[in-house]
Amino acid sequence: MELFIVLVNTVVILSLAIYIYLLCRKKDNQDESPDPQRDE
Repeated sequence: MELFIVLVNTVVILSLAIYIYLLCRKKDNQDESPDPQRDE
């Protein structure tokens, strides 16, 4: 049971980290130059 809780916590933390990382990357891309694919 403890192992399950540790696994869930790890997945949640990893998901949050990836989500924040992608959010930051999106912001950086918008600031530098708009995506040409977005206009299509």
